[in-house]
Amino acid sequence: MLCPKCKEPMVVRYKDFPAICAFPRCEMVTERTDENDQPTKTYDESWLAERHDMTRNMPRSYPILPGPAYSMSKGELVRRVNNSNDDDRRPNWEGFTCMHCLKLNSRVHWNRLECSKCGRSSPYGMPDFTFDELVSSEWRDFTTNSKVPDLEYNDHVRMTPINVHPDRVTRMFRFDPDNFVLSIIPKESAIKRYKDMFEKLWSGVQDGTIPIRRCPVNAKVKGQLTSFLATNFSEPYLAKMKTDTTPFNEAPDVIRQLREELATVIQKVLGTRPEFNEGLVIGNYPKMKMGWHSDGEKGVGPVVASISFGGLAMMEFVMTSGSLLGKLGSYYDYDIILPGCLEEEKKRALLRRRESGELTEEQYRRLFKKLVDGITPPPKTHKPILTMPLPGSGSIMVQVGPSLNKRYLHTVKHQGMARLVFTCRSIEHEEHVAQPPKKRQKI
Repeated sequence: MLCPKCKEPMVVRYKDFPAICAFPRCEMVTERTDENDQPTKTYDESWLAERHDMTRNMPRSYPILPGPAYSMSKGELVRRVNNSNDDDRRPNWEGFTCMHCLKLNSRVHWNRLECSKCGRSSPYGMPDFTFDELVSSEWRDFTTNSKVPDLEYNDHVRMTPINVHPDRVTRMFRFDPDNFVLSIIPKESAIKRYKDMFEKLWSGVQDGTIPIRRCPVNAKVKGQLTSFLATNFSEPYLAKMKTDTTPFNEAPDVIRQLREELATVIQKVLGTRPEFNEGLVIGNYPKMKMGWHSDGEKGVGPVVASISFGGLAMMEFVMTSGSLLGKLGSYYDYDIILPGCLEEEKKRALLRRRESGELTEEQYRRLFKKLVDGITPPPKTHKPILTMPLPGSGSIMVQVGPSLNKRYLHTVKHQGMARLVFTCRSIEHEEHVAQPPKKRQKI
């Protein structure tokens, strides 16, 4: 029997209950033929007899319907992650079937599995990892002379070492005259301090006092959730997701400690102390990632900083398509020519002619607009201008610049077993408004 929606095979799973679709992406998976029918919890004999063969017969190598909630051991999680070649299969946060009401559920909370229909929950969250299990020795033993693996940046990005922290390795990556990114990696001498912070943050997330969860997305698809798990502190962060917000004076001590740590470290590098009034805790299970995005919501200040704990993540930056062309939205970059943009030399030649008086302002703008409009639009994807590791040893990443999150996008891909990151912003709440649903940004 084939599903009337997706035309994939249907199966009889429970006694006294009609055949059901077993294709996870089909809307028929969660449909009931009659709301008054309450299926038994007894498996059909044919299901049990063929249970070991079902995955072989499933289309496109998709698994059968998720089973009941269960506690995955640390060893099983590590084994499944290391043995999986499919990036779309993410162990430990797959869905489950509630054995009380038989509703299919996705994982929403970090530290438990909870049925969205009957409300029953099971304390099956992330296995308890230690700092040393999540952070590799190359980052725990990091020194000034250590090589940073997988660090790449193109010829248009200027890298400058900054020696202001004796127990940290600091590098500045300048994209253009106004915008740059800081990478601050703790040395071996600072690891104990950050290990203590990790243990407090990890404990709070594991026991639920820092309640991170997948958040509703402000999107056109009703019921869509973020792939990562998060919770917010102090000023509401009105991004393309809706997070729960707790005032800083009610937050656990480690949250205030981390905000203070970020402000102090940044002050030593920049000479000014950022006044962060918002903090976002994000948790990543294995193979979670954040797609291309910016942190440039209206009302967010020019400094965005984060500190990472646990598994390694890789962060990439690219120029937006508009920046490559020479535009910011519908406005042309008459006065700012970004390093690495298309037809950079021709644009700079026009600018020199204007500055020398050879061209009037009106003539310059007309020629500049004609040049930009004649450029072939760039492909949707192109090589990142910066790829940098974010080790979970307490490394700090800082984005600085008034237009960095307007001209550049970034993505973060988690490579370890579990990762926690705390990000701080300065938010002008009078200007900060919820972001309307819109199409994914081009890169």
